[in-house]
Amino acid sequence: MTRALASVLLLGLLPMLLFASISARADVVMGWAAASGTILVAHDGKIEAFDRSGGRMLWSAKGLATPSAMVVSADGKGAAILDAFADRVALFSVAGGPVRFHDTPNTPVAAAFFGHDLWVVLRDRSRVRRITEEGAETDVAVALDPALIAVSDKFVYVYSRADGLLQEIDPQSAQVTRSVQTGIAGSDLEIRVTGREAPRGEPSGGSAYLCLPNGKIEVIRLALMESGQIRLGASPIDLALVPPNDSLPWTEGTALIADPGKPALHTATDLRRTTPIRTPTPVDRITITSTGAFAFDSNSGTLYRVHEKTLTAVASGLTATSFVVTKNGVFRWDGDGGRVTLVDG
Repeated sequence: MTRALASVLLLGLLPMLLFASISARADVVMGWAAASGTILVAHDGKIEAFDRSGGRMLWSAKGLATPSAMVVSADGKGAAILDAFADRVALFSVAGGPVRFHDTPNTPVAAAFFGHDLWVVLRDRSRVRRITEEGAETDVAVALDPALIAVSDKFVYVYSRADGLLQEIDPQSAQVTRSVQTGIAGSDLEIRVTGREAPRGEPSGGSAYLCLPNGKIEVIRLALMESGQIRLGASPIDLALVPPNDSLPWTEGTALIADPGKPALHTATDLRRTTPIRTPTPVDRITITSTGAFAFDSNSGTLYRVHEKTLTAVASGLTATSFVVTKNGVFRWDGDGGRVTLVDG
């Protein structure tokens, strides 16, 4: 075993395995299509769609036995569910219609849409699979232990933990075009697309942000594929960027970073100068929509609403995939009642 891979196992896999075990026990994942306000739920071998209030089911279809993740396309028209345990992927239209199933050679751990094409990370094969809207499949070889994927307006980016490498893929040719060396054992990858406001002190143009376990954030300038590290907190594990908004207390481009090592939640318009907020419990996941910013503690199952300087608990007994934050509030899945319920809004 190489030293790099040993470091990944020690520093990177434990929190992710915790997430995976929680999701596995839940066997429910939720998603939200912003354009139509549709709430999506995958559970018990079914896929169900509900209206924006959660009170009316729109349609139901056959799904996957053990859903582990869900992604929705940027235009809100398509969605996909991963089953990391059965090595399957389900693609479907948010408006309803037939569900297309694709078997994968091994563990699909993450996915992202570029347009209407789905890109799936196959961790154990060190591959990324493109599944087009028509169903054609193409595999792209990437570095060892791919785990995170994100898209810009032009490219697909895949981060591999063991090699500490961010690779850029041309979505049209399905070829790796450039790469940059980064830190190993990263836990979250976010992209700020070209044209959005950059945090102060950072270069213009698109940037990638990578959370590292040693108290650092890697910032990659995508135009030149140049990277640099910024020291931040003890163990930044998840980062979210504030979208354009008129209702949130932060400006566009502000970063919110979960740091369970402190424990704290950092806010920053300049990542070199953060404002830490003490959290009641160690939060490790951040979600932001126009309805607000929310921090989740996967260990206790508690969800908090983030204010400018404080956090307020809004729900408990959750898993990482059994709730979704929408424009109309926070909804959770009630497995006993077989329905979606509003918990904050």
